[in-house]
Amino acid sequence: MQNKRSGGGIQFLQLRDGSGVLQCTVRKEKVDAKVFEEFLSTRVESSVELEGVVDKDPRAPGGWELRVEAGKVVSPALEDFPIAKKYHGPDFLLDNRHLFVRSDRLRSVLRVRAVFLSAAREWFAEHGFTEVQVPILTSAAVEGGATLFEVKYFDEKAYLTQSWQLYAEALIASIGKIFTISPSFRAEKSRTRRHVTEFWQVEAEAPWCDLEGIMGFEEELLSHTLRKLVQSCRPELELFERRVEDLERVKPPFPRVTYDEAWKMIGSEQSGIKWGEDLGYEQEKVLRRRAWTLRVTHGIWT
Repeated sequence: MQNKRSGGGIQFLQLRDGSGVLQCTVRKEKVDAKVFEEFLSTRVESSVELEGVVDKDPRAPGGWELRVEAGKVVSPALEDFPIAKKYHGPDFLLDNRHLFVRSDRLRSVLRVRAVFLSAAREWFAEHGFTEVQVPILTSAAVEGGATLFEVKYFDEKAYLTQSWQLYAEALIASIGKIFTISPSFRAEKSRTRRHVTEFWQVEAEAPWCDLEGIMGFEEELLSHTLRKLVQSCRPELELFERRVEDLERVKPPFPRVTYDEAWKMIGSEQSGIKWGEDLGYEQEKVLRRRAWTLRVTHGIWT
């Protein structure tokens, strides 16, 4: 039982079973008095069984409601659920992570993630890519030695991998087009939304592929995964306030600009970088805002 509220002779129970959340109404005149009183005192996150009739109700979450006729508490929660409908700091939520994953938001994150990875695997398989896995422990850095997690590997030093890059570059000569979905580790102490010490990523390599080919693969992969998310995760996308119509418009070919064009769009010398350098996060934000302004005001890139 995810949540509950009551008023007068009726109780509204939010029942979660993994597939979603269903509103259940327990009316005093419709159930045994002992059943009504039992649920009245039952704490949130208790395991329960309910029987009744399912009817459409546009006022209920998901548009359906169970009108309870009988029920019982299988396993009562021993204490009050510590996560309330108020702001909790990240430290509190991390300390109670095993309970926080039961929330609508975290449950939706996990479902979107699962559908995304499934869609990515589907696209790669349809386009002749082979999924491979490579070691997580490595003896060499991929990007920069300062961001490696060092671990003791018997009598030698080893590191948690940052990427499969070195293995992939060797494997494409054997298998051809390949991809992996695997964890990566970065020993960066920065505490921002753009820095995490552990994350999962989709990586791919393809031989005999130029820049145009790479961008084509990326466009098709992104549009395919977004299409699958729209088909399977509309409630979750609405929870995150993602406009489905915007996602549906993401179709190849994407608008492209040259480096010189992007350089002018971000303000050239006033952008904070010299011509020829990589665009950083701040420059990307300016470029994104500029591109959006062109689209809205001049109808470009619709």
